[in-house]
Amino acid sequence: MCGISRSHAHERWNSFEQSTHVVLIFSDFHPRSTPCGDLPIVYVGLTQQPEHGVIRSRTNTYEVLEFLGRGSFGTVVKCLKQGTNEQVAIKILKTEPYFARQGQIEANILRLLNQHDPDKFNIVKTSECFQYQGHICLVFELLQRSLYDFMEENRFRPMALEDIRPVVQQVGIALKKLTSLGIIHTDLKPDNIMMVDPSKQSFKVKVIDFGSACHVSKAECKSYLQTRYYRSPEIILGLPFTEGIDVWSLGCIMAELFLGCPLYPGASEFDQIRYISQTQGLPTEKLLNQGAKTQYYFNKYNDSTSWRLKIPDDFEMRTGIKSKETRRYIFESLDEIAQMNIRSDLSGIDRLVEMADRKQFIDLLKKMLCIDASKRITPTEILSHPFITMSHLQGFTHSSHAKSCFEAMNICNYLPPAHFMRAAANHVTVPAAHSSNVAVSEPICGTSTRKRKRQSTERHDPTRVVSSSSSDNFPQHSKQRKKSIKSHNSCCGSSLPCCSGVSSDNELKVIVIPDTPSPSMSVITISSSTEDEQVLVSSRNETVIILDTPTSATSVIYINSETDDEED
Repeated sequence: MCGISRSHAHERWNSFEQSTHVVLIFSDFHPRSTPCGDLPIVYVGLTQQPEHGVIRSRTNTYEVLEFLGRGSFGTVVKCLKQGTNEQVAIKILKTEPYFARQGQIEANILRLLNQHDPDKFNIVKTSECFQYQGHICLVFELLQRSLYDFMEENRFRPMALEDIRPVVQQVGIALKKLTSLGIIHTDLKPDNIMMVDPSKQSFKVKVIDFGSACHVSKAECKSYLQTRYYRSPEIILGLPFTEGIDVWSLGCIMAELFLGCPLYPGASEFDQIRYISQTQGLPTEKLLNQGAKTQYYFNKYNDSTSWRLKIPDDFEMRTGIKSKETRRYIFESLDEIAQMNIRSDLSGIDRLVEMADRKQFIDLLKKMLCIDASKRITPTEILSHPFITMSHLQGFTHSSHAKSCFEAMNICNYLPPAHFMRAAANHVTVPAAHSSNVAVSEPICGTSTRKRKRQSTERHDPTRVVSSSSSDNFPQHSKQRKKSIKSHNSCCGSSLPCCSGVSSDNELKVIVIPDTPSPSMSVITISSSTEDEQVLVSSRNETVIILDTPTSATSVIYINSETDDEED
């Protein structure tokens, strides 16, 4: 469906038709002028007998083909536009005053977006807005598969970084445009991100459902705003809010795609803020003091100025709402997400590059999920972040992972593979020192070193991979607790491992990549005139170093000062 989201529990047509059918009965009353335009009149009713309907506007006739979905707002039907045979989705709103008012707001927002080339900004395209006798109807391009549908069909398996990136980039472009127009979507979630043509461009997406959208100048904290799993701290606490709440939602979606399950699947708003606080820490005292709803979830003890999160039993006693544990993974920090779903299909330089990629992924995620909205990254800044620009990958021209990342972004018309392939042909060197994941050491010279044989290390922990045995349990997750993961000490600034040197007639530039997600792997890349070679090793305390010389060939060697169990 398009232009409308469905909750995870929405009924499909095959189940709906067993009990009742949607019938559209039309009359040719003279259309009235409305904020949506001049429209004919439609009566929407339910009957036990199916009937084929035809929707006629002043300029078009639509043949109703099938029911697509329904929600609190009304219904959505799939139609065929006569004359062009174009299939469209028509959203028919209920007649209650609230839905009528919100429908007019949505129609005005969609009309504004239509003036700014929605295709260019990855926003659903609207062709007509009708108002019948008490019913507002919106006609959208037909998009029938949401990101949630895709996840469900794939049994909620975690997605690879190269597939997550184009989704985040395209939604980021949509949010940037909405921000420039002063529009807040307020209900961004996987259901409201539609795949344009899954058969041809699997991750070309558009943002839909502006039924809850508002202008930033009229933003007010209502009793219900944002779907709970993607609800920002400022909404939970009753703080003033801006477009930043959409960035928070996108961050939650980004984490969900990577994990295969929601990051914060709270069964209640208390559980939602409890999950956020346990992973990211409490909101600042300033935010808590300003929140209109802070006292619902936090207490002050002994006349202290500091707030403390209520314990679940206390919250249940005061509200009658029982706290539940629905998380599949319990993280002590967002950094721990980097340890999840380590890919076993990569080795050598590809594994190193993927780890550098997930480092940038986590950095962007932390900036999107900043609790303080005033410090949260903006859509413009998202689009210039290294994870999106892939600046950290441009030096790895021999990596199949890097190549697949650039190819995946081709659907965004963003750094096409040809650019990367030209760089590969010209042997672009490793990232410069100003890159956020590297630091330059002093130049060194050397004479020789020993090499380790390549070892394949399986670091795929099945107990921490999202279960794909059944999707029926989603979103209810097991109570399995994630063990605390200690971050690897940064090697940046510390002395390099002892080695007898590196054979070269040239001065070598040493680039250290600190804090790789796995402390068990070390790869050292040296550009030299030798034949290309990659060596992957596993040990206790190792350093990832990239050495570069003017020559084009690349070899990977291992240096370690703490163990003597090397193999010649």
